[in-house]
Amino acid sequence: MSFSGIDEAGLNDLLDLIIPPDPQKGLPGASQVGFQPDEEVWKILKILDDAAIVELDSRFHELSHPDRVTVVNSQRKSHPRLFSWVAKHVVTHYYQQQQVRRVLSLGESPPFPEGYSVEEGDLTLLEDVYFRGSIYRHV
Repeated sequence: MSFSGIDEAGLNDLLDLIIPPDPQKGLPGASQVGFQPDEEVWKILKILDDAAIVELDSRFHELSHPDRVTVVNSQRKSHPRLFSWVAKHVVTHYYQQQQVRRVLSLGESPPFPEGYSVEEGDLTLLEDVYFRGSIYRHV
């Protein structure tokens, strides 16, 4: 289901710009792994669709691949946080999929099953901060 009438073909085009399919390695594109868009993704698509109409007089999903890349790059500069958030969620979802993990030989376990090693530090260096007390105003 689309948000505000935006075509889902635009969603698939955006997802495949983030992670394109790689047939030589047998990897699907991001549009092929069941990503469920939320409101933020539909906001991005609305921004891209509006920009495509203004800049190129065409809907985002109707553009050629190079034109889509141009529109995404121009809008990414105007909305960096929103684009970063969407890209992070698409990538996270993509690399959790069994078919992707299988092709990349990532196995079933978490990437760092034994955790991270953390160097011991001198916590006494924080005493001045602790004893200073709070420095913010209570409201």
